[in-house]
Amino acid sequence: MVSLTITLLAIFSILLTILSTKKGYLIFVLIIPYLDLLPRTSFLGVNLQNLLIFTLFLASVLARRRSRTKDPTAAIVALFVAWISISAVLTPAFTEMRYLNGGPSAGVLTSYNNWVPFMLLYFVSRNTITTNRDVHRLSAAISFGLFMEAALCLAQSIHRGGARRLYGHISTNPNDFAAFLTAYVFLCVALAACKRQDRRDTFLYLGIDVRLPRFFYIVASVTAIVDIVLSGSRGAYLAILLVSLYFSLRRSILLSTVLITFLITVSLNYQSILPPVAVKRINQTFVSSEELGVELGGVLVDRSAGARLLLSKVSYRIWMDSPLWGVGFHRMPSYGWAKGYFQSEGLDRPMVAHNAYLQILAEFGIIGLALYILLNIRVWTSATEVIKNSRDGSFERYYSLALKCIILSFAVTNLFGSRFYNGRVIAYFFVSCGAIPTLMTYLHSLSEPGRFRLNESACD
Repeated sequence: MVSLTITLLAIFSILLTILSTKKGYLIFVLIIPYLDLLPRTSFLGVNLQNLLIFTLFLASVLARRRSRTKDPTAAIVALFVAWISISAVLTPAFTEMRYLNGGPSAGVLTSYNNWVPFMLLYFVSRNTITTNRDVHRLSAAISFGLFMEAALCLAQSIHRGGARRLYGHISTNPNDFAAFLTAYVFLCVALAACKRQDRRDTFLYLGIDVRLPRFFYIVASVTAIVDIVLSGSRGAYLAILLVSLYFSLRRSILLSTVLITFLITVSLNYQSILPPVAVKRINQTFVSSEELGVELGGVLVDRSAGARLLLSKVSYRIWMDSPLWGVGFHRMPSYGWAKGYFQSEGLDRPMVAHNAYLQILAEFGIIGLALYILLNIRVWTSATEVIKNSRDGSFERYYSLALKCIILSFAVTNLFGSRFYNGRVIAYFFVSCGAIPTLMTYLHSLSEPGRFRLNESACD
């Protein structure tokens, strides 16, 4: 037992040393989509995935690389994490979280679907990504990680004939997988749109500097979009449509006009243009027989959409039982079933809300939802400030525009599913947000060189 403890401590010390470097963190960012491949074992009650994140957080704190720019976003993230942690401690879900299929229970820290540790990646990025070049490398690592996930999943789909809806390592749920791609594909699009003098400094730092040309970002964007179409996620279709319009309007009227014309053409002829998987999913939204769907408000909709509307009623009733505090961390399914709310709406099993806003409201109350909305507003305003202070076509401007597109994308996809509750889906969001203070410091250093100074020597 003693020798095992010493071995584990030695491994932990080595891991801490590696992850305390910028290079180690960028490697971690690259492999985030594949964290599910880690062995399903735990150490002191914490699974390896979450243990790795906690180690990263500890390493970044010990490294003491901090931005000199005031960062109200960090306070909001800290309050959100604290509020969720308090909720977890004060509810039985901290020691027992029942899966929806009635299978075995698992502790919160041992759950691979726990999204709270991934929020700590904001602080890791904030403490580790301290120079403008670091942000370039971070964006390249995210883009490459996205491309690997999209390319491997597309290859698997081609291998099996493309008959089934596409999903990846991020989640076995095609909707979660599509939400992941829909959000972060705009970072690839933004980097492809950067001017040459900015794009040439975008590196993937894995021991050596690898320059990623515009062609790579174009291929990554196209691959991700193809995967989104094959995923059959209607929420992702709507998100990619709306956010693409926003992105094009931020660039030029001509581009937005071309995009709108293209989208109208696809919409009118989708049955002959889109692949069968996408056509089938779109046609399933409205049905002509009660055997295939449910009637809501005089309109027949498919059972998936109908169940979501019924779950919204359940979520509202659960929230009304505890409007301020909520019913507790991951307690919505078990609490609603015990109270009979699911049964009264004709649902035969407990489920999550399939809407991140309603689930946060039911489980964490008005305070939790307010913190979540405030977090998104604060990141949006910070990105807007970077855009206003950066020159046209610069990396800083496009990176911040991509971050705003990520926020908009999740704002849409979270309406149709609890995407925020999947840690690997939201990981890149917090990783990207943590780099904004560095960009703000960089831009301030250009406008007020005597007041702000970047620590370029900290670059690995």
